[in-house]
Amino acid sequence: MEVGLSCRWWPFPAQGSLPVCEVREGSSVRDGAPPCWLKASGIQRVDNRLPESCYHRGMRSSGMIRLSSAYHLPEYIRAHGGAPERVLAAAGLVPADVDAPDRWLAAEQLADLFEAASAELDDPWFGIHLGLEAPIEDFGLIAYVILNAPLVRTAMENLERYAKEHSFGPIEASRLEVKGDVAEIGFVTPPALAGRVRQLIEFHFASIVRTIQRLVGDDSVVKEVRLQHPNVVGRSAVCPYLDVEIGFGYGVSTVRFEASAMNLPVVGADRSQLPIVRTRLGDLESASGRDLPTQVGAELAEMLCDGAPGVGEVARKLAIGARSLQRRLAEHGTSFREVLGRVRIELAEEYLAGSDLQVAEIAGLLGYSEPNSFTNAFRAERGVSPTEWRKRRRDRLKTSARMAPAGQSKLGVKS
Repeated sequence: MEVGLSCRWWPFPAQGSLPVCEVREGSSVRDGAPPCWLKASGIQRVDNRLPESCYHRGMRSSGMIRLSSAYHLPEYIRAHGGAPERVLAAAGLVPADVDAPDRWLAAEQLADLFEAASAELDDPWFGIHLGLEAPIEDFGLIAYVILNAPLVRTAMENLERYAKEHSFGPIEASRLEVKGDVAEIGFVTPPALAGRVRQLIEFHFASIVRTIQRLVGDDSVVKEVRLQHPNVVGRSAVCPYLDVEIGFGYGVSTVRFEASAMNLPVVGADRSQLPIVRTRLGDLESASGRDLPTQVGAELAEMLCDGAPGVGEVARKLAIGARSLQRRLAEHGTSFREVLGRVRIELAEEYLAGSDLQVAEIAGLLGYSEPNSFTNAFRAERGVSPTEWRKRRRDRLKTSARMAPAGQSKLGVKS
């Protein structure tokens, strides 16, 4: 769907929570946009456009889930003797709804897809099976900020932040805490939906177990999984596939692991692996002189996706005192706040121009706690919202391509 779509979870007494989706007036829907979104919203698509009664109010929230690693679900079903088309139909979907990892589906619709797959394959542990097999990297942005965090603690903070906002669906609350020698990360699903999203939640929590084990490089670090929903009737209380103790019927779903792991460095982390950050760091490395503002900008580009760093954090990375850093930046005619703002705007434009990341995802990568804070800051600098900036740029590129003479590229180079 076009950028500008937002979803919020509204309570309906008879049905728990259903996603109510809103877009800017007259916004178009991309070809192949999931009909589940429209059906769940009670909105009918007319000539690939939405009625003018729909209005844009903000960014997408946890009512939608990026397909991500579940993109391979049809292949998995077919490989295990099932019929993907039958599973999709049972969930009210068509193949076009799941043909790309960056598709967004209503959380309940994806949950229905997982439940249908479990029934099709007669596999009561389907969610855990898929969670243990799906490549962690297929989760996209959230995988990057977790697998390339400097410390396990930072990785877990990123998991809590990004999962709640962009990936795990209907979440009422999340928590990350340490109790004695045990650390736990957990999410609360609305009680009315707990049974309906059982396989989807188990998929995510099996993925979390594998992720923590990979971050530390030790499978024994995870001690227990506690799930909010009850166990499936007739299913063993012991999962034979997840080599971790698992329990059901808790008030919150959590993964419990050794607290000592929180301060360990992440095995194999490389923050420069995000392509745009890698490009930006390369530009900064080659900048003449590598003056102090440039060095500060380079550190900020690496650190922003973990939340906006303070001057003290950057000063420690540069091995100087915070006051010295501020004084020396002033000698260069700038300030830490100005460098931070400039790096954020430059990276924002590169994300908007060079990727299909949603505005809310870009906000997270730039260290903003709320998408609206990013939108307001960007508008203050560029005079338009991030969504409008991206649209205008794409329109300019299309116009430029149409105006280029035959046999000549838009850069004036003969083809």
